[in-house]
Amino acid sequence: MRIFYLAGAIILLLLVPLLLYSSTKLMEGSRTSTYITAVLCFVVGLGTLYISIV
Repeated sequence: MRIFYLAGAIILLLLVPLLLYSSTKLMEGSRTSTYITAVLCFVVGLGTLYISIV
C-alpha cells in the first residue's frame, strides 16, 4: 500500500515544476489558477510522501 502513496507523491511532486513552467506560456489571468494548482499539488505531494514514509 505504501508503494502507491510513494508513487503518487512522486508524480505530484514532478507535476509542480511542469505546472510552473507551463504557466510562463499562459496569459496573465490563467497564471493565478496554475500557481494555486502547483501549490496544492506540492502540499498534497508532501503530505502523501510523509504518509508513505511513516
